Amino acid sequence: MVDNSDNFRPAPPLQNLNTIRQFPEYNKQDWNEFSEYIYNHILVSTGQYPKLESTPLRAKIFGKIDREDYMIEKVYFESYPGFFCTGNLYRPKGKNPPFPAIVSPHGHWARGRLENTELGSIPSRCINFAKQGYIVFSYDMVGYNDSGNQVEHRQFNVGTQGEIWGISLMGLQLQNGIRAIDFLQDLPDVDSDRIGCTGASGGGTQTFMLMAVDQRIQIAAPVNMISAHMQGGCLCENSPNLRIDFSNIEIGAMMAPRPLLLVSATGDWTKDTPDVEYPAILSIYQHFEATEKVRQVQIDADHNYNKASREAVYEWFGEWFLDKSEPVELREQLSEIESDEDLLVFHYRSVPYHALSMDQLTESLVQSAKFGIESRKPTNASELRSYQKEMGKGLYHALALQPSQDSSEDLMQKLSNSGNVKEATLIVYQQGELETLKSQLVDIGHSVFALQLRPSIRQVEDRFFTTYNRTDQALWIQDILLALDKMEKCLPQAIHNLVGINGGGIFAMLAAGFSKANRVVIDVEEFNTETDDDFVEKLPIPSIRRVGGFRTAGALIAPRSLLIFNTGSQFPTTWISDIYRAVEKPDLLSISESGEVNIADWFSLD
Repeated sequence: MVDNSDNFRPAPPLQNLNTIRQFPEYNKQDWNEFSEYIYNHILVSTGQYPKLESTPLRAKIFGKIDREDYMIEKVYFESYPGFFCTGNLYRPKGKNPPFPAIVSPHGHWARGRLENTELGSIPSRCINFAKQGYIVFSYDMVGYNDSGNQVEHRQFNVGTQGEIWGISLMGLQLQNGIRAIDFLQDLPDVDSDRIGCTGASGGGTQTFMLMAVDQRIQIAAPVNMISAHMQGGCLCENSPNLRIDFSNIEIGAMMAPRPLLLVSATGDWTKDTPDVEYPAILSIYQHFEATEKVRQVQIDADHNYNKASREAVYEWFGEWFLDKSEPVELREQLSEIESDEDLLVFHYRSVPYHALSMDQLTESLVQSAKFGIESRKPTNASELRSYQKEMGKGLYHALALQPSQDSSEDLMQKLSNSGNVKEATLIVYQQGELETLKSQLVDIGHSVFALQLRPSIRQVEDRFFTTYNRTDQALWIQDILLALDKMEKCLPQAIHNLVGINGGGIFAMLAAGFSKANRVVIDVEEFNTETDDDFVEKLPIPSIRRVGGFRTAGALIAPRSLLIFNTGSQFPTTWISDIYRAVEKPDLLSISESGEVNIADWFSLD
């Protein structure tokens, strides 16, 4: 094994939103497994995992505008308590319910859902869908139009502190989409089994994200968005951790085998769709013998959701939801577009008094996440297994441990001869000398290995760095697991131990639950879990706190032998101690506030 005395860690190539992404060849089994990974990874990335307690929508529908064969109403509801999703509801007149329904997000048009230009008219789209027999909910991007009373879109910024709690603009928009489906399903004149979604550009991103995580979307048409070489340029399209191991092509393929129309344009980043993205997604539909359920159409135009694009979508939706195979029936009709004042939800009325500011919403989401973790606290062995399964999955995705493994170089040192030993111990550290501890462990019969955690040389100024790349801290945790795996293969008959000291403790603790280490020793160096500051400075891993952080890490190690020391008063261990007592293994957990602990003596006690 090599001496890793260099100052920096080899790092994988940097990715960004314009990195050209390849779509691998998947067989059906591989795709089924990977699509499950994508599903959970999206949920963790967008702060949707674990699911927060469902709350009432408290929907308000008012301000009806009656036209000959359709009507328009104003809508707002609480996507989260005190956080409002705002928009317009378009309904058919003179037709018999129940009606299919369409969730209609919009992109970065200057006027949001009110945009009415040749390149894109959202009111025209919704009116024509209503005339054809659909109920359509056209709602604001977070920070646009009525939603802008609470949150700014372009200036949205929760910083690293928000990221560690899984709070993002993309997550808020996905939440609005999920709750929009809830809202439509609650309407008595909606057929809950026929709900579709379509939007262009940033609305296309919202469409494919929603269809990927919510099976209630039965038909979809993301317009001018899915691309192998441009993944979306706005913060609302780039939640942290999202596209490290897959791209929008895989997310689009998550729709299979439900009906999917890819609408592209010759004048934007979807110009290659007929030859690149469509064949890739088609290959997944082939596994389900559902090739008739995916189609592509390309419009000779710049970035758009113009009349030609809209009519292609009308035809696709009509084929599956209205059983209409004749396109002429679904040509767009000219319609009167209402004034902005008559469409804006809060033009003639005040925003509800309990509407939250962005800071208040952030705090509310943090408190809800804390409650969610506390409410899942195991009180017996069965509950611990359930917690490990649910929250272990969340931590696994927050750490981005799968599927890529950067194993191009062996980063581990062998500090002693193996010989005929009964125990093998990996020491994880950042700095300092190991000779004393090594000698003590060798004296009690351990073979000793070491892994130094070193920063990588990477430019991390990219605005969406964490969307496409693992942080150094996440890479270190993966390094620990790879090193443990190699140590286990080197000495398969030995008892395997993990020790984290000298700056390596918190990373070893997060890795330990995903390893086979029999005994674990962690120096937490008085890491302060009571505030976000130490996480932001030392452990800036997206969603780490949302999925339980060190509480989940401790639960995953339980009931193995665990020593946590140097806790001081800032690293409370009551939660972990309660778990060990709940599973009747309190003797396997040792806690010390002091940093002066003889690790070799602790190993000798067992």
